[in-house]
Amino acid sequence: MRAWGDEFGLHAAASPHRWGRVRTGTRKSLDYLSFGAFVDDLAVFRERVRKRGIGTSPPPHALDDGGLWLRDDDGTLIEIREAEKVSPNGKSDSTTTSSAAGTAGHHCPRMRPSCGRGASRTCSSSQAMSRAR
Repeated sequence: MRAWGDEFGLHAAASPHRWGRVRTGTRKSLDYLSFGAFVDDLAVFRERVRKRGIGTSPPPHALDDGGLWLRDDDGTLIEIREAEKVSPNGKSDSTTTSSAAGTAGHHCPRMRPSCGRGASRTCSSSQAMSRAR
């Protein structure tokens, strides 16, 4: 989290992209959803919205960052704004492990002896899979 006035911005480590924000209020509420688009795509999207006669809305809380503001069918504000690409360019590296024949194929915390329930205990998904076989 990063302080932003009297609010907190939710950021991933080492990223300028703000995924959300938390601010004070009397009750929990969703102010708006914000989506990023490439510069060229945002211009095309603005034109489509205009051609279809879709109404736009002013930004909330004095936010004015050049985004396109709309309301969905439930009245929730939606922002589409110019943003840099933040998604990965390729698949993440991953490692897989295999269980020995006759043992559960996943790691359920309740199966660990350290949980105090005994090593013979299995979790419900393992039991369901055993019954299905």
